[in-house]
Amino acid sequence: MKSVLFGLASRREAMCPGSLNDTILLSPFGRPAPGRAPPCDFFMSISIRFIIQVPQVVKQAEPQHEDTNYFDFRNTFFKKSQNLTTFYPNMHILRRQKTKNMNRLKSLFCLTAGIISLGLQSCKKDGEPAVKVEKIEVAQTSVTLNVGETYTPEVIVTPENAKEYTLALTSDNETVAKAEGLSVKALAPGSAAVTVNETTSGASTTFNVTVFPEGYPKEAIKMTTATGFFYGDYYMAGTDNAWALMTSGNAVFSGNAFEGEGIGVFMELNAPKTGEQDLIKGTYIPDPDGKMEEFTFTKGDDFNAEGLQGTFIYDSSVEGNYLMVKDGWIQVTSESGAYAVTACLKTNTKSYTLTYSGSFPLQNFSKDYDSYKVVEMNNLAVGTLDYYGQKIYGSTATAPHSEWTIYLGVEGFDFETYEGSGDMLMLDIITAEEYTREVPSGRYTVMYAADNAHFQPFMTVPGLGDASTGDILGTWYAPDYMPTYGANIGYADIVNKGNDSYSIEFKFRDDRNEAYFQGKFDGKLVYGDYHE
Repeated sequence: MKSVLFGLASRREAMCPGSLNDTILLSPFGRPAPGRAPPCDFFMSISIRFIIQVPQVVKQAEPQHEDTNYFDFRNTFFKKSQNLTTFYPNMHILRRQKTKNMNRLKSLFCLTAGIISLGLQSCKKDGEPAVKVEKIEVAQTSVTLNVGETYTPEVIVTPENAKEYTLALTSDNETVAKAEGLSVKALAPGSAAVTVNETTSGASTTFNVTVFPEGYPKEAIKMTTATGFFYGDYYMAGTDNAWALMTSGNAVFSGNAFEGEGIGVFMELNAPKTGEQDLIKGTYIPDPDGKMEEFTFTKGDDFNAEGLQGTFIYDSSVEGNYLMVKDGWIQVTSESGAYAVTACLKTNTKSYTLTYSGSFPLQNFSKDYDSYKVVEMNNLAVGTLDYYGQKIYGSTATAPHSEWTIYLGVEGFDFETYEGSGDMLMLDIITAEEYTREVPSGRYTVMYAADNAHFQPFMTVPGLGDASTGDILGTWYAPDYMPTYGANIGYADIVNKGNDSYSIEFKFRDDRNEAYFQGKFDGKLVYGDYHE
């Protein structure tokens, strides 16, 4: 076995299963609770966010931004009609002697005159102009469709006796709703304005089409309140991150949980990086690979007693109240200075269509990351690849996995004797269980939560540590073997080149100490098996 690391008990000898759970006290958002000290001194407290605390966990008082540490918080249609009256001319009949023949003649004359008069009223004389269209309207000015559906608008022409006219439809967004003759077909989620034109007179009218994905309710739940929190480029993904909350009925967000009768939705949105404290207009889809790319939303995750993260729905009418969003579509637009949000969200058991219109204020919890200290580690020349199986974190893990520690240092470091000085990186990563001799290529992202029951492949373990026990876990910048900066956000891109040769490029951030540590390595790693 190897000897002492960091001047403390050997990591490889002193690691005890479950120690992580004994050393970490999380606030509802994954940071030490406001006004409460951790159970022990931390080398580096976890600054990973948890979204909300589920009801069975003791709730914290809603933090006030001005006094709250950043890390404590962030971890009938009316149709016109017209009465038509036929006017008959007055027929003056000379009174004659009432004889049978004269009466017959009179009757015949009156009938003939009436027929002639009616004929002149209903038939256009040669050269008489046709009745022109003055105005057109649609019975419905707003319609909702699912993808694949077709809609034909009911058009009202004024005046009603206009007979000779031609109608045509055009759409301002044919990728969403395409005009086909006198109908419109829904092609993709989104919205479009469809114009009906009367080509002879130039009269026109417009109706709005909102298209929902197939399988979502067309009868939307109207949300009545909205608020949120802006975090800027929190994930170092080149995008701005925001939490957006909406409620309906008597549901409220108390600061760390939803409560009350009604519906609530919590959406984690990633928008183009602008630095603006605003809800960016656009269409958001599920983040496919955790890279927090532009116009994506983070899927929901339930960490049981530890809380929830990502995008999820609170529904007081369902068992457990909380449903994790796994798929869907969120559109943010603006109308007359107000936001208009449409969210079609799918959980494992139920689909929702939610709409909101109004103001959408975001509290600013972003930081000036450009002012952080930057440590460049570009001279790393030696390293080891240590396999631990499930020895370090596996006692409470629910899914099989493999745990690895990669040590990287400048020339002169000896990780057998722990000699050497200068820059050193301790990098803890997670792979699938079948990897025991090598690690696969890919991006290893710092896990969102300090919860070892949710380890998954391609995760980087954040910097964890307890000065009272001497246990140092996770990912650290440790010059001269001294843990200095612990990762709470970031990633490592690893390329397995074969024959124990690897290329590693990494970038991590320590928000507590306001520092980045980043660099690269290219070379051989000395393999070691320490899983027993």
